[in-house]
Amino acid sequence: DMVPSTVASAPVVTTSKQPISTWQVLAVIYGLGLTFFLLRFSFRLWKLFQVKKQSQRSLIDKQQVWLTNESLPAFSFWNAIFLNPTHFKKTEDQSTAVYHEAIHVQEKHSLDALLAEVSSIAFWFIPVFYWVKQELHTVNEYYTDQKSAQKVGARFYSHLILQMAEGPQHHLTHGMADHPLKKRISRVLQNP
Repeated sequence: DMVPSTVASAPVVTTSKQPISTWQVLAVIYGLGLTFFLLRFSFRLWKLFQVKKQSQRSLIDKQQVWLTNESLPAFSFWNAIFLNPTHFKKTEDQSTAVYHEAIHVQEKHSLDALLAEVSSIAFWFIPVFYWVKQELHTVNEYYTDQKSAQKVGARFYSHLILQMAEGPQHHLTHGMADHPLKKRISRVLQNP
């Protein structure tokens, strides 16, 4: 017996591979770079909040200050001033550092730093944004140095900058140990 068999024919699906466009490759590269820099930024913010969490709040020269045991020099971020009191040999040095950081807080230099950081993250592939970020930071330091030197004297202040130059710096912050040191001191001494 022969049984007639019916063979159902399935529709043939052909997949045509479309070539990956240059724009798709660039979008993936941009996304990877953006992800990397956003993760780095998030990690730096997290570390900063960890420092604050482990610090004690105090009042120095009518300024709210967070005392830390970190080996970081005095620095400020947003409305907070951080310092390690063991970094200062004299009370006058500590007061000057607090005054310096209070200027950064009053002038909202952290907002400048955050906007520059976000811009350099979004446009990570354009080197000029890193240069602008560094220059903005330097201008903010020069301004704060000038104000501080006017209060305590250029010689004393330049010696304090040298003293504070040791040790690591925290990203995203303004601090007394920021470089370029030679330019900062020469500006302080030229513009008392």
